[in-house]
Amino acid sequence: MHQILWTLVLLSQSLDLIGLSSSQATAQRSNQRWRAASYRGLVIGKSTRAQMLRVFGRPKWHEVLGKGPDAEVWYHYEGLGELPGELVVVVGKRSGKILGIDLHPQNLTKEKAIEHFGPGFRITRYDFDSCLSVDGGESAPLYESPDGAVTVVEYRDRGIAIGVNYKGEVDQVQYVSKPIGARASKCKGRA
Repeated sequence: MHQILWTLVLLSQSLDLIGLSSSQATAQRSNQRWRAASYRGLVIGKSTRAQMLRVFGRPKWHEVLGKGPDAEVWYHYEGLGELPGELVVVVGKRSGKILGIDLHPQNLTKEKAIEHFGPGFRITRYDFDSCLSVDGGESAPLYESPDGAVTVVEYRDRGIAIGVNYKGEVDQVQYVSKPIGARASKCKGRA
């Protein structure tokens, strides 16, 4: 027990030397872990299509993407999100569970998004793992990359990922239950 206390004292002193208080360091550590988002009481990965219909009502339209056990149904709503624009609820066709909620806001800058969602964010760059592309090369999974093409403002402990384009405008706000990309490329070393 004494060894643990001594380690904590040294860690606290080290944090003070680099200019972080222990509460800031705790916030940064918690900012590293993704947690499932909740949107209007719907928990991503747990809530169902039936619950979605109770909260949002009938969608304007829907579409099925993919085939087989991984097929998804995308339900499109207008004007129901917390930000002006389109709201899309993605539901697993087989499971009936909500896999994600995406907002496509209109005229929202990165700065306004941060003002809206508050502190506790981190900015992460991602790139496309091109060797894993799907749909004939139209899409590929993401991985964290310091010089990646995709900039995301993340509230990992709240399950929110905000995609920002090269103009500094928000393209999409995603409510998710898991990381939006891998920690490293799975293509490295592949021919």
